[in-house]
Amino acid sequence: MTDPVVVPADALRGVTVAFSVSESADLGRLGLTREHCDLVVAELARAVILAGGAIIYGGRLRPDPGFSSTLLDEAARFAAGREVMTLCLAEPEHRKFEVAELADLRRQFGLAARLVCLDADGDEIDQNNRSVPAASDPLADQIAYSSLRRYLAEHSGARVIVGGQLAATTSRVPGVLEEALLSLRRAQPLFVAGGFGGAAAAVAKALGLAFDDGPPDLPAGDAIFADVLNEITQAASEQPTSNGLTDPQRRYLAVTHRPGDIASLTVLGLSMSRPTV
Repeated sequence: MTDPVVVPADALRGVTVAFSVSESADLGRLGLTREHCDLVVAELARAVILAGGAIIYGGRLRPDPGFSSTLLDEAARFAAGREVMTLCLAEPEHRKFEVAELADLRRQFGLAARLVCLDADGDEIDQNNRSVPAASDPLADQIAYSSLRRYLAEHSGARVIVGGQLAATTSRVPGVLEEALLSLRRAQPLFVAGGFGGAAAAVAKALGLAFDDGPPDLPAGDAIFADVLNEITQAASEQPTSNGLTDPQRRYLAVTHRPGDIASLTVLGLSMSRPTV
């Protein structure tokens, strides 16, 4: 456990943090649940917002909004009249909505959050004048999700990763792994909260932050995952950057599942490194 950290109310003004979070298959073996993930995501969001920062997240809103809902709730509660969150929808996600529904969502978000819809190439589109494929194409959808992740990296100054699947679901590479790699290639401060297992724990091991109780073996036959983890190790060595934390703090962040400690250390590191887009 770390000592509580207090930073000035405007310590993160001008800082946009990309959140990479999803449930991991390791939660059960770690004695954790989806509710524990919700708690850490809410605590992280609250800490970033209260310190003056903003959040960008690539999520979904239908059928299950998942962590998008958690982040939007925290944004609405603590925005204090400013825009504190950008929710980005890849083409396969906003395709689920009619134009009128998107307009209604924007009204619901109010001043606290902005809704961005992207085309398959990762460019922002006019939400009132969309042209999207009528049907889903798996390969095109994979490209769209990867394009979304590049957009997130380009519009953020730092990233925090929590959990994540070690199986490719919406893209050829698991989302959290791809997002971590993109941030490291841009020399962005990366905060690895690996205590919830999954992709974040795998990244922690690849970066030499955790060695004891890491994630289970990578899925059989999926050598691409090992290749991406090797790329993550290489990118970190070729584009070294500080996230503002000491080595002991980084190692503790990589293994703890205490929401308060994760949020406190992340905001401390952000305030020390002051990353901008």
